[in-house]
Amino acid sequence: MCYRLKYLVPSSILDEGYVFLGFSKSGHFVISYSLQIDADDHSAYPDHVYRLQWWLFIPCKRLQLISEVRLFGEDNIFHSLFIAYCEWPEDRTKIAIYGHSTAPAGEDGCQCYLTVTAVPSLGECHDCHMIYHVPQLPSIQQCLRHSFCVHSKFELAPPFPVFSPRVQLRVDGIAVLNTGDSIVALQVSFCDRSRLSCEKCLYGSSGGNLKTGANCGCSVVQNHRPALRTKNLSNGNNEAALPLKTGPSHFHTSHECLSPKSPRSPKSSGFPDSANRVSLLFGQSNSNTLNVSTSISSSESVIVHTTHTRTVTFSVRRFSTQDQQVEAESPNPAEDDYDLAYKSILPVQVVWNKKPLNIIRTVRSDMSLITVLQMTFDIEHYMVEAIRRDADWSQRYVAFCNYDLQILDVCPNSQSVYGIVYALIQAKDSMDRSKLSRMMVKLYQTQFTFVFNLCTGLYSTLFIEPLSEVDEKILRG
Repeated sequence: MCYRLKYLVPSSILDEGYVFLGFSKSGHFVISYSLQIDADDHSAYPDHVYRLQWWLFIPCKRLQLISEVRLFGEDNIFHSLFIAYCEWPEDRTKIAIYGHSTAPAGEDGCQCYLTVTAVPSLGECHDCHMIYHVPQLPSIQQCLRHSFCVHSKFELAPPFPVFSPRVQLRVDGIAVLNTGDSIVALQVSFCDRSRLSCEKCLYGSSGGNLKTGANCGCSVVQNHRPALRTKNLSNGNNEAALPLKTGPSHFHTSHECLSPKSPRSPKSSGFPDSANRVSLLFGQSNSNTLNVSTSISSSESVIVHTTHTRTVTFSVRRFSTQDQQVEAESPNPAEDDYDLAYKSILPVQVVWNKKPLNIIRTVRSDMSLITVLQMTFDIEHYMVEAIRRDADWSQRYVAFCNYDLQILDVCPNSQSVYGIVYALIQAKDSMDRSKLSRMMVKLYQTQFTFVFNLCTGLYSTLFIEPLSEVDEKILRG
């Protein structure tokens, strides 16, 4: 069937420039967005304000505006954005909106934005019904479960990897982002007063083994040599193991997985000593004892843990609408308190009914929570570790020059991310030649193929390509 918009909405809506994207996957809603450009008071740049609208669709009736949310947070956006509306394969409780700007000429990065927002209620929710009948509140307001917005942003570095929803949203409820120098897995969950949905997501006991990559049927991208981006990372600066850094609270030994449907007790195919450290980090209960301070339980709402090499970082942040006045009496944990100084945790802003929510310090059983879990896989630290452990040419390695990170596939069965890094490195000449030749540093290309598990934080190297000398004259053009 075909419907004309002019018969579904007033002409004033079309005149105001609403952009209708089409139906939601469920077919209950028609989705639109609007752009309002305001003059910024403190600069000469125009401020772009994007909003998303949910229209209830009933055949042969006019569309009814159910919900409207502002996209990408309260920060000023001074550039037009390319916007992608995305839904997960089976998760019907929330959707993701991804926006990115074009990189200005001469700059090394472009700004990317992500909003994860709840799907509105169709009228069956008791909490939404109670809010609807409060006289002083607008009738469009809904409860926290059906109207929360979680905003985040990051700077995308050259060569600006493309966001692919078909690959990066394959695991329900988890957005896998490629920031250019790291892989970030972000999960947003609503936890009600019964805490059942939250407990399934964050806690659990060991069970069956993870399926291996051979059984998941993921595709592999081949014969692709993309552009590379400039980086300098010396091997000598990474010889010493960095101390473990934790946030305001101890890490839960029972934290298990970013996904509530993930299988348990994975086995790593590589990095045996690192595997023991990370497996306890992300919940493998049968792993060896970890020589760091952990706690069996905690009521604090900010949890951060990172491996000693800073390759993998895991964080939990919780937000609530309750007791905001009480929480305001004690200072909220600053962003730097949980490792933002190392650029491993993305900034997060949670909004409900146009009001930002603060991170809470103490979690109580009667609270409704928005929980943001994040796992970050740092590529530079990974490559240094992989070279030292697995590369046949590790003794020749000097420094990175350029590299490009790409996500090949995300396997929903094994909860694994398959990736590849194309790298230009500086290395000494062949060790088989004369002493004078071994002192010469030349430019080589190589590639690293790896797998990173979202349940455990375990990672392993599948393949490292032998060094192939590159003619620098060709690169310079």
